[in-house]
Amino acid sequence: MPEPFETRSSGYAYGMVIASPELVKCIAAFNAILCLAPNGIGAALARDIVETGRIIELSKNVVLPHYRRKAEAAVERLSKGLAGLPARIHKPEGAFFLWLWLKDFR
Repeated sequence: MPEPFETRSSGYAYGMVIASPELVKCIAAFNAILCLAPNGIGAALARDIVETGRIIELSKNVVLPHYRRKAEAAVERLSKGLAGLPARIHKPEGAFFLWLWLKDFR
């Protein structure tokens, strides 16, 4: 039976494959290797900030506050939209996603 597999590529594209489990497993393995071994211009551009250690400063002072604001805005919007429903949002803990708990969801 065909099954879906989602693929992402660092900001370039998003796709879904629907195929046999064997083919999906093969594509998933290939995608994992491709994503773990960046060979694009992004890696070359990041080299200097990694080597100098500036990536730590940028992570703490730019990236973290940016995503913290986004998470706070998402929680606020979801909280308003879910008001009165049997659902709750887990406190964001630094990830790029939110956990949404739906009571008795089937």
